[in-house]
Amino acid sequence: MAEYRDPLITADADGVTVRRYYFPTTNAKHIRWASIQAVSRQSMTGLSGRYRIWGSGDLRRYFNLDTRRPKKDTAFEFDLGGWFRPVLTPDDPDAFAAVLAEHDLT
Repeated sequence: MAEYRDPLITADADGVTVRRYYFPTTNAKHIRWASIQAVSRQSMTGLSGRYRIWGSGDLRRYFNLDTRRPKKDTAFEFDLGGWFRPVLTPDDPDAFAAVLAEHDLT
């Protein structure tokens, strides 16, 4: 089984771990594969979160702390069945998508 790892995101056999997630503690969030209902890959623009360093602008989608996000152009929105949806911006979107595909999530 493939794994993905960058400084803020790890996807392995247990699920996805997002570092620097919670405000203000910067604690990590762990998402088990079984709790993910769907994932959508999206292009990021200035209006869709590219310049959101941390938190939520619409009280629906939540971004972990990522100071390099303004230089990224791809985001993955996770539907976990609740109101809030974590949005992740991996350093290598294609490698991250390949791991998601192994779990039938893209």
